[in-house]
Amino acid sequence: MASMNSLTIRIRDFIRAVGFVLKNGTDSVLYDGGTGLLTKVVFKEMALKALKSAIRAGTPVSLVMADMDGLREINNTEGHQKGDKILRISADIIKDCLRESDLVGRYGGDEFIRPSGNGRNGSRYRRRKAQEAA
Repeated sequence: MASMNSLTIRIRDFIRAVGFVLKNGTDSVLYDGGTGLLTKVVFKEMALKALKSAIRAGTPVSLVMADMDGLREINNTEGHQKGDKILRISADIIKDCLRESDLVGRYGGDEFIRPSGNGRNGSRYRRRKAQEAA
């Protein structure tokens, strides 16, 4: 009986999720509204697929995580609007340094995450973009 209860809960959650997507559109499910980056759930799913692919190919891969120190203090002293603006600007800077095909997501309140492979082309691209931004 416990498994039936679990199945009922999963079906209910699925129906709610479908209703949410139909009401709000897929962008609200895929992308974080504050930064435009992938949501944590979507990022985890896509990163897991990329990781499995890298393992099959024998390609080294790592995760890069960036945490914004001091954002809570900004939110507390200058307000959440200022903190949200800083998050958006930070996300834009990160996106500008990556290729369109690179995965990056908002992992937490002030955390960004992306898988990083061993690809030379990606490294050259990021160095060139960083030099252009400087």
